[in-house]
Amino acid sequence: MHMKRKKIDIKKIDRNMDGKNAGSEGLSWHSPKKQPFHIAGLPWFQEEGLYRRLPIKPREPIPKSVDYLANCTAGGQMRFRTDSQRLVLRIKKHGSFHMVHMADTGQGGFDCYIGAPGKTTFCSATKYDSKLDDYELVLFKHDVSETRMITLNFPLYNDARQMEIEIGLAPGAKIEAPVPYDNAGRIVVYGTSITQGGCASRPGMCFTNILSRRINMEFVNLGFSGSGRGEPEVARLVATVKRPAIFVLDFEGNCHEPELLAIRFPEFVDILRKAHPSVPILTVSKIRFASTLYEPTEAAKTDRCRSIQKEEVRKRILAGDKNLYFANGYEFLGKDFDECTVDGVHATDLGFLRMADALEPYLRKILAKATVSAVKTKR
Repeated sequence: MHMKRKKIDIKKIDRNMDGKNAGSEGLSWHSPKKQPFHIAGLPWFQEEGLYRRLPIKPREPIPKSVDYLANCTAGGQMRFRTDSQRLVLRIKKHGSFHMVHMADTGQGGFDCYIGAPGKTTFCSATKYDSKLDDYELVLFKHDVSETRMITLNFPLYNDARQMEIEIGLAPGAKIEAPVPYDNAGRIVVYGTSITQGGCASRPGMCFTNILSRRINMEFVNLGFSGSGRGEPEVARLVATVKRPAIFVLDFEGNCHEPELLAIRFPEFVDILRKAHPSVPILTVSKIRFASTLYEPTEAAKTDRCRSIQKEEVRKRILAGDKNLYFANGYEFLGKDFDECTVDGVHATDLGFLRMADALEPYLRKILAKATVSAVKTKR
């Protein structure tokens, strides 16, 4: 006889698994779209006021998938300082994607970090009910009132076209502009689903957000899931991001046919170089996928794609472009690379941490060289 299993509600066993949160009564509510709050990582926000990574009306048509995925807020951040003892987030129409291999807290949730640049530590994440369009959750309740630097990371995979955000703080609490960046330049990262943050457990664990806590500059995440194919029209749009300090190109994963990559990659670099003759460009080959262990054809294709990018960078440097760099992403995850993804492709938090660890020295070296060059130019 078939017996029906009784469904267990884990929230009744372990209250830490419950996303419900109390304590938002008696707060003052604020829109992060207004000063002194600062929205970072969304380059067209100041002009358009939208939680979106690309302009709502690009100068020329772009692939529909890229245009749609631009509504995902990966890499976006809300930054401010406050002495409030409480911080509550009220979200309406967050538009999570409900993917089966990625935690809802990463797809449609926000997370909170506290501390000045270089001293930032994780505080909390929004453990929301993904079946609901709206939620209101307490991010912290502190006993002591002191001024804290707050960074709230936007969701990685969400449709933000109708999303509304309010920040609840104690009545009368100070709200001040965030600690300024070290310089006004932006580190612009173009790539794939991995760049976008698939499949981090929460937004702060996407490698671009990890790097933003280590390098006090604005990072712009232009990763487009399954759609980072290096089209020239997308390259021209990426080139219009204002104040680029470094471009990072990491799109091999979606442009993995060697014949196509051999066309798209040089073309993309040409377009960036035409718009920005001296801005450094760091090319990163894709991380090692588990399939390379079992599929010789896939492994050979990966090797060929990596060689195409590396050789193209080498040729251009020999031709006189000294602001080009190549990083072998195949080595980023280490010897136990197969333990660093959720599905053999998309990184877990461990994978993203290793990616950030590997990329940080490259970025610091490039930035240091740019600083020295700027000083020499002023002389």
